[in-house]
Amino acid sequence: DKKETAAAIARDAKLIESEDDLALTSEDLAALSDDELKKLLPRLRVVARALPTDKSRLVRVSQELNLVVGMTGDGVNDAPALKKADVGFAMGSGTEVSKEAAAITILDDNFNSVVKTVLYGRTIYNNIRKFIVFQLTINISAVLIAFMVLFYLFCTPLVDFVLEPVRSRGIEVISTAVSEALMLKFKSCLVAAVVIGMPVIVQQIWSFVSPALYANEKKLFAGLFFVMLLLFITGVVFCYVYVFPLAVDLFWEASDGVATAMWSVKEYFNFVLSFVLPFGVMFELPVVIYML
Repeated sequence: DKKETAAAIARDAKLIESEDDLALTSEDLAALSDDELKKLLPRLRVVARALPTDKSRLVRVSQELNLVVGMTGDGVNDAPALKKADVGFAMGSGTEVSKEAAAITILDDNFNSVVKTVLYGRTIYNNIRKFIVFQLTINISAVLIAFMVLFYLFCTPLVDFVLEPVRSRGIEVISTAVSEALMLKFKSCLVAAVVIGMPVIVQQIWSFVSPALYANEKKLFAGLFFVMLLLFITGVVFCYVYVFPLAVDLFWEASDGVATAMWSVKEYFNFVLSFVLPFGVMFELPVVIYML
């Protein structure tokens, strides 16, 4: 439209409400440098007879000012600006090119739908955030309670269990730092607390995911998750009981005639975790292959 017609429509639509608001033509816009356009941009309301290059330029200049840019369009010539904008809105009755370039398609061609979409999106985001905070609070609380009980009541048996593969072979680990022995107790109880709190963690994750699943999907995912958990535990137990003792013998005997072996508490515990946990993951390969 002509500049006068576009400005009149903008006044009726409340886009132009004061004398400071600007309405320019494509020729006026082309005569401005980018720096000049950036100064006028807060007051710019209408660009009459805008070319595709004008739309893309407005998007680019706005983004250079660190603004979040939204673009609406329905034609082929709108596609570049729709693609470049932070959020592109295409009309449902528009061309397929514009729909492909845009991030969102307004099926009813009603701009009020944009407002509703933003409202619904923010509501869903806030609900998800609140639910995640609630879940984290419960999960962390469960782990902390289990950790405190284990640390004050069952710390010694846990440490003995961790050190049993080396102590049964007459190997004594040493502490090379002031805090190593305490950290062994801390880490052992923390890992055990996570294992004990796993049912609560799993239940919270399931309560978050399950509403989005169909009945048949719930059965499938519940079965797969149970099998994966069982296989992981089986792999960890198998490694710790059968494979890990062989590894201890191998590395201990490898030092004969080479050096005096003195294993520190910290390195031994890290070795246990790095050796046992991958076995648990490896035992889940059948489920991964099935899902593929």
